[in-house]
Amino acid sequence: KDSGRDSGPPVVFFSYGLQPSDSIVASIEEAGGIHRGHAVIYKIFDDMEELCDHTYGPPFILKQKGRMTVSAVMTFDFKTRKGGTRVVAGCVVKDGVATNKLLYRVMRGGQDVSGLLELQSMALGRDLISEAKKGDKAGFIFKNFDDLEENDEVVFFEKTPRPPLFASSQN
Repeated sequence: KDSGRDSGPPVVFFSYGLQPSDSIVASIEEAGGIHRGHAVIYKIFDDMEELCDHTYGPPFILKQKGRMTVSAVMTFDFKTRKGGTRVVAGCVVKDGVATNKLLYRVMRGGQDVSGLLELQSMALGRDLISEAKKGDKAGFIFKNFDDLEENDEVVFFEKTPRPPLFASSQN
């Protein structure tokens, strides 16, 4: 049977509290649809969210704001309550303005080696700073990541919410 659909994601049929007959499920699948049955109502919403994330991507958009190059890697001993021994990346900002509100990704040989990172602190000399501009040489400590090497490229991003998928038009 032709579903009449030429492209796009498959149609998903959700059922709650009852299982459709095998012939109905077969008809749905034959038409290119997917049947997802649930006995617990909140599982339907979890399933829908997972399907949307898989089909449409993450619920946020990353916009590149700049990049910097690691020029030196140093180890410092901080007081235990401030993190103990940590790796500090001495970086030169090549483009943009790095701030403590952005997300960071460490690239080595064109490959992502860190995933998305948050900044723990940023310093210029001994002074903590909240931003570093193009040309600045500053020290960066990333939360839960110390695997840094000289010449790594660090790209920084602004994270913004993705517009709603099913927004209604407002007149």
